[in-house]
Amino acid sequence: MEVIELTKDLLSTQPSETLASSDSFASAQPTHSWKVGDKCMAVWSEDGQCYEAEIEEIDEENGTAAITFAGYGNAEVTPLLNLKPVEEGRKAKEDSGNKPMSKKEMIAQQREYKKKKALKKAQRIKELEQEREDQKVKWQQFNNRAYSKNKKGQDHKAQEGLKAQSLNVSIQCSVSKLEKKREG
Repeated sequence: MEVIELTKDLLSTQPSETLASSDSFASAQPTHSWKVGDKCMAVWSEDGQCYEAEIEEIDEENGTAAITFAGYGNAEVTPLLNLKPVEEGRKAKEDSGNKPMSKKEMIAQQREYKKKKALKKAQRIKELEQEREDQKVKWQQFNNRAYSKNKKGQDHKAQEGLKAQSLNVSIQCSVSKLEKKREG
């Protein structure tokens, strides 16, 4: 309901084209007298299609109505001029080649939509997992190369360390032999 109130506020603050001249305002008066609870046909702003709706509130001052689309639960604020009686709306829909959908057809259509959406989501998750796996493999390859280079460097340092130790041992042995000779 808060969305409806905000939309009403927005519509009331925007300059209305129908109020620009008194002649156009007179011709813009709705031909049908709508009441709260009336069923009507209204265009849903998301897809531009006409659907059956119920009037929840009427704002005579702004010439708008808060409606809820039957079977969907979506709420919108729309100008009263855009509302059509259910019979007229159905005739227009049939003329355009679309048959009014039964509840079963609507439910089937919603299931199909949800199924497609779930498949698309699963595919996207699979792509993301593959991308992560590729990044993981790249990192492992990089890490292995860096480790093997470092390992080679460590081996070289270890060999130098062993050489130095053996040199120290041999020097110490030589020194101790010299000391023994001096003493002896």
